Amino acid sequence: MKSNYLAGGRKPVGQAMIIRALRALNARQEPATAGAIRRQEPSLSRSTLMAGLASLVRTAGLIPKPLEGAPSINTYTLATYSHRAGVNLSETDLRYYTRMENAALLMLSEHEQAKAAIAHGA
Repeated sequence: MKSNYLAGGRKPVGQAMIIRALRALNARQEPATAGAIRRQEPSLSRSTLMAGLASLVRTAGLIPKPLEGAPSINTYTLATYSHRAGVNLSETDLRYYTRMENAALLMLSEHEQAKAAIAHGA
């Protein structure tokens, strides 16, 4: 998975944007629903968001839980905030998922810097 982020591309960029939004929402202890993620990252298309969430659940330890009072809506928690969701991960898993999240955010930062440099003709 880490090699996907290092290679860049549309799907890893979308997943990294989801991780960035989730970090902000999870840090503020706000419900991280699909709608909240879209408000945080408005450039994400709905299809990219839903595919990215499904992929991150399978590969990055993303924890989906039904929202209190609305069982048909999921709220998502990153593995790095798993203790807040009442999920105990092993130290090895937590280190792996944290490294993966950081690699994704680093790739996104580099992607956005390169995009800005191209836009400004530098």
